[in-house]
Amino acid sequence: MKPLPITSVVVTIALVLCPLLAAEDAAMIVVYLPWEGLQHSRLKISFDDAPVAELQPGRFFVINASPGSHVLVAGNGIPAVVETRAQSEIFVRAARRIQIGPSGKIDIAELEVLSADQAHTDLVNLVYVSPKKIFSPVVSKTDPFSNRAPELRSRKSHQ
Repeated sequence: MKPLPITSVVVTIALVLCPLLAAEDAAMIVVYLPWEGLQHSRLKISFDDAPVAELQPGRFFVINASPGSHVLVAGNGIPAVVETRAQSEIFVRAARRIQIGPSGKIDIAELEVLSADQAHTDLVNLVYVSPKKIFSPVVSKTDPFSNRAPELRSRKSHQ
């Protein structure tokens, strides 16, 4: 058996390690549609010009994104630019707004970037999106928050 050239070995190791190193620096973009969304509505979410998942009211999913600028679009709505840093968490709320004007009913999909505190009240009762609704490998197949211990909060007494 002929030994592999050193360049082949180096390339193979690089191909194996690069995704692992990139995953450590990945930012988490949490995209969700609150229960108050239109009933029976579905929003297809695109990330950097590629469809990644479909949302229904009461669902969320997580995109593992490399640090930098990314473009998110809900349906045919207005694009939203999201800036990510290594190991950060970004929360994006999707919604559908219906406007009635002289030309009839217009359905507009919107995305809003929120702080973790703002998103927390919405996310408490949401369910992770079904794997059947995930179209891209950048989206986690399972809920990455399911292994976190519940956070207990207490009221601070005011004196």
